[in-house]
Amino acid sequence: MSLSVVIPAYRATSSLRMLTEQLTRAYPDTLKEIVIVFDDGRKETWNEIEALVVEFPAVVGVRLNRNFGQHNATICGFNYCTGELIATLDEDLQHHPEDVAKLMAHQRTADFDVVYGAYADRQHDVWRNITSSGLKTMLRVGLPGLHGDYTSFRLLTRKVAHETT
Repeated sequence: MSLSVVIPAYRATSSLRMLTEQLTRAYPDTLKEIVIVFDDGRKETWNEIEALVVEFPAVVGVRLNRNFGQHNATICGFNYCTGELIATLDEDLQHHPEDVAKLMAHQRTADFDVVYGAYADRQHDVWRNITSSGLKTMLRVGLPGLHGDYTSFRLLTRKVAHETT
């Protein structure tokens, strides 16, 4: 199945090239596009996205006119995806691009619409872990049936992704 990847980008100037190279190498036959959505962060990040668009035919750069946040940037990126499956990755290489294949393999076991990857060990800074923990606590209280191991590392069918936009 063809694959699109959405990466919301805010500050990760240095990791975008490596992430693009790894995705291109890992999925040479299935990768349709890498949609990098610039969420109005550092100017250097947009400059790097523009350079990647020129160098890699699969890269699509989307520039938002202000900061809308990671989740809205991700949803925006769905509009540019043509692959049958859409993976979402963080910009900071927290998710290994090669692990998208694991999500794809699991998706095929029962034709799932959404597959989440879970961290064995989170490697975020202390502040991000504190805020994530607080958000998860609120969601657990507000949505008791929600599984606790959700992350921004996920795979969706294009049908589901386009229904959210």
